[in-house]
Amino acid sequence: MKTAQVIGGITLVIPLVAALYGSMIYVTKLQNTLEQNTMAIELMTKEIANNDSNIHTALDNEIEKLDIRVKGVNELYKQGREEMLIEMTNFAKIIATLEAQTRTLTEGTYKLASQAELRAMEQTYYTLKDQVSQLVYDMKELARKLDGGY
Repeated sequence: MKTAQVIGGITLVIPLVAALYGSMIYVTKLQNTLEQNTMAIELMTKEIANNDSNIHTALDNEIEKLDIRVKGVNELYKQGREEMLIEMTNFAKIIATLEAQTRTLTEGTYKLASQAELRAMEQTYYTLKDQVSQLVYDMKELARKLDGGY
């Protein structure tokens, strides 16, 4: 009976040892997997941080480039406005000169001209007046277009 008890005890101990061995191998593999996953996560975290830094740097560079371009466009816009103001002032000066000349010619024709000369001068006056009106209209049209109107 003792041998049967010993053999019965051995048959119980062998599966128990096998189970313990299998459990130890399973736990060891889990620990190795955890370590590998931990290293992979750390590596991915570093890569994400590097990529994030690179993206921020690239975006900052693009923003700086766009800011420089906008400043350049603003300077060109200011220069264009100044040039337009100068041209409009010159147009107003030309119109004032034409009006003064027209008035002078009108007064002179009434004083010095004969009836035929007076009619010719009147015709010139009306032609000049039409041209001045057309020039005023053209200036208004130009100002409207420069202001962005249709």
